[in-house]
Amino acid sequence: MDRLLREGTPVYFLHISPTKEESPAEEILRASDSSTPEGVQQPKDPESGNPSPEQGEVVKELNEEALKRQETEELKKSIPVGVGSIGSRYLIQHLINILVVHCLSVAVEPLSEPATNPLERLATGEIGIDLDLGDWSPLDSPVKNFSERQSESPSPTKPRQPKPLTPNAQPRPMATQQPLTRFSGDPDDPIQPATFLQDFEVRMTELMTPRADLASRIKPYLERDSRAWDWYTEDLTATERTGPWEAFETKFHARFPSQKKEKKSAKSYLTSLEGERITHEQIMTTSEDTNQPYHQWWADRLLRLAKGAEIEKTKQSIGAVWKKLPYALKKTVDEEHDNWADFTSAIKAVKWGVLKVEAEHEASRKVLPPIPETPRTKLAGDFAAARISSPPSPSPMRARPAYAGNTGGRKPRRVFTSLNEARKEVLRRGIAAKVQQPNTPEGFAAWKAELLEWASRHGVDGALSELTIVPLKPGTEAVCSGECFRCGGTRHGFEVPCPKPGAIPPVESDWRAYCQRELGGRVARVNAVHVLGPEAIFEGMVESGNGEGSAF
Repeated sequence: MDRLLREGTPVYFLHISPTKEESPAEEILRASDSSTPEGVQQPKDPESGNPSPEQGEVVKELNEEALKRQETEELKKSIPVGVGSIGSRYLIQHLINILVVHCLSVAVEPLSEPATNPLERLATGEIGIDLDLGDWSPLDSPVKNFSERQSESPSPTKPRQPKPLTPNAQPRPMATQQPLTRFSGDPDDPIQPATFLQDFEVRMTELMTPRADLASRIKPYLERDSRAWDWYTEDLTATERTGPWEAFETKFHARFPSQKKEKKSAKSYLTSLEGERITHEQIMTTSEDTNQPYHQWWADRLLRLAKGAEIEKTKQSIGAVWKKLPYALKKTVDEEHDNWADFTSAIKAVKWGVLKVEAEHEASRKVLPPIPETPRTKLAGDFAAARISSPPSPSPMRARPAYAGNTGGRKPRRVFTSLNEARKEVLRRGIAAKVQQPNTPEGFAAWKAELLEWASRHGVDGALSELTIVPLKPGTEAVCSGECFRCGGTRHGFEVPCPKPGAIPPVESDWRAYCQRELGGRVARVNAVHVLGPEAIFEGMVESGNGEGSAF
């Protein structure tokens, strides 16, 4: 009996009759023999004299049916006859015996088999609170009834095997909570007292802390040796530190008042609403907050601002916002709407695919803003104007000197500094030291870079002096060599007009005239760079000017 109780086997207290009863099989065999007619032999095994296998199968089936009928009759006998009857007392005693055996089996079972029910495993510490219970419901009872215990009772010869975990019982990480910043109570503390108290209440609610215990739990969230810490530990009494939370809140706000946050007025919302705009580039993107098309997110923002301005039920300012819509939205959204809900719904109803095509097309047509004028761009414009200057008149005409004293002469473009003999010598040395670039594509590129650097340093219309040496165009003549001031080539004479006027920049033309005026017809030695080739045979030839300079 003790072994059966330890193994959790149900024990029935049944009354056994001392008289011998026939088994169902024997009764069936006897009935079978009596029902056989005289003179008919039952088929038996010739060697053992026992019934044949066919008869044994029939007897087995009949025996099972008889056992079922016997169990049914015993169950009927156990039903109580009435209150206080023998059957009722027998049933109560029978239920008590079953309950005792069942309790003993529940107490002994964890020693031989791990708990398989989630609640039982949670109680024993086998699993954590974050385990995925799968399809199990708390309504599933952790205590099995008697029939389940009887069907799952261990076999005396076969040890119990632990059941494996279900596949869906995977560990699930718990939600990480951000630590609550401690409150100091200092005037420069960035945390508002009211905000801290609200965050503390939320944290205690998550921890299922009773509201009556909040005042006693706030101490660890106060910064040590701060104003708030001293107030809690010294100014408050023990009753106040453990008393009702409402009284503690009142004292806390009185000691640490919060800065009142002003509400945004309806006029401010209206100003923000009328200043809202959306571009073609934004239409082609999605919102970072909701990952929805940007024009839909923007429409929701318009409606929120309209509600803040308290005009959501009117058509006020709809026209002002509609005028700022990009063409892709104006093309599909009408200006006439009775309220902001209809207007924003019309914006959100536009298909994003169609809207993106329109927005891409409009963005590609955007005109680039004009480039601001700088000394470099102005000089480039002067170069372009010089190249497209009008051709000279076909009829020859006598031109006056560049800076004649009469009123018919052209006015100087820039300021010229008069030089004494010492400064003229400085000018001669500067001209001789200046290297003229060769007449090649590389030389032209280097000359343009030098000229742009000169313009950025002195200005396009800067004054000329002995220190402002202007780089000469490749392929032109040296200064003070009787050259033409318009093209930089050899002189053409007064009767012959310049065939290439404007071939050199205006600043170089002014520089050649300035050097001619200050130094006269004396040829300055120029350190020119020449290209090796057939043209080198003419390097020894010198053509001196006449000292008068070329005419315009």
